[in-house]
Amino acid sequence: SGISGKTDRDTSSPDTDKDHDDNLTKQGFAMHKIPKNGVDMIVIGSGISGLTLAALFAKSLNKRVLVLEQHDVAGGNTHTFEEQGYEFDTGVHYIGGRVGEQSGTPSFLRQLMSYITDNGVEWEPMEDIYDVAVCRSFENDEEQQLSQTRQEFGMHKDMKILKQSLIQAFPEEKAVIETYFGSFLQKARLSF
Repeated sequence: SGISGKTDRDTSSPDTDKDHDDNLTKQGFAMHKIPKNGVDMIVIGSGISGLTLAALFAKSLNKRVLVLEQHDVAGGNTHTFEEQGYEFDTGVHYIGGRVGEQSGTPSFLRQLMSYITDNGVEWEPMEDIYDVAVCRSFENDEEQQLSQTRQEFGMHKDMKILKQSLIQAFPEEKAVIETYFGSFLQKARLSF
């Protein structure tokens, strides 16, 4: 697909915008579709990073951007698909507390998304328990019969509560859990 960052189309009608945008993200590439006055930059790949970069260059620097994508729909791992009546997302499943406000200030990610979408994204707060992990272990008993232990574990959106719940559920893994919630998450947060 080819997506141009700027366009000369009539944007007075919301229906025109939606129809144009739907068509724009699903059209195949052809040389004659490149604007005659050229483009300022080409972005290869229409995943989250490619689309964000293209939007920033088009919006902030008034650049003409062409986004090229080999898949039949733009969006990379942001799209969904259906299988046997169920919908699956292929990439990011949850964007949690880091998107919200921190100390009364919107997070960098929230500010960035608001800027490139003209406040077009409405964020829904996550439920306290936003997912459930199922842990299974298998053991042979004294008679060599295979037995299964199943444990469900609620994933809490509050990292402190989640950490304590994990330590309570898996006390023998306390050191690993402490390390994960310490230095690893601290470094991961730098990316937001």
